[in-house]
Amino acid sequence: ARSTPARGTVMAIYLPRLQAPPGAVSESGTRGQDSGHETLLLVEDDPVVRRLLEQQLHRQGFRVLVADSGPMAIEMAARPGAPDLLVSDIVMPGMRGTEMAERLRLEHPALPVLLVSGYDQGRRSSALSADPMIRFLAKPVRMPDLARQLDELLVAAKSRKNTPGEATESGSSALA
Repeated sequence: ARSTPARGTVMAIYLPRLQAPPGAVSESGTRGQDSGHETLLLVEDDPVVRRLLEQQLHRQGFRVLVADSGPMAIEMAARPGAPDLLVSDIVMPGMRGTEMAERLRLEHPALPVLLVSGYDQGRRSSALSADPMIRFLAKPVRMPDLARQLDELLVAAKSRKNTPGEATESGSSALA
């Protein structure tokens, strides 16, 4: 702990890292050994939250592309090597996460989407329930919940790719 008069106090807490058993999501939010090296596009305007999520997602085995806005995410997704997953805050300045996700799903209709927000959780979760490839997670995000949601979306995406005709459907209407 460091305290400076008229400036405040800074507390640093160091905890040991817990390793997950193979094939399980641990209480620390780490994914099991069965996980691949998927590319995830993380869109978050808050730099502190963005950095924390990026670190956690790297620890879970994801290759993480980071954007701080919807327009930046759209530009990044247009580059070669499309992301396997999208994780985005909903409430961002300039372009809402839902609008950005709709635009990305026009180009990548099978893209699994995890929207995250601390606002209006009830309405969002019911509006998103129409498409199994679009999920909602309320802030504050618990790492085990994040890992579980991402793993479930990846499993759903893989099974959808193996089902003829479904990989090209767009679920953008569920984002409105």
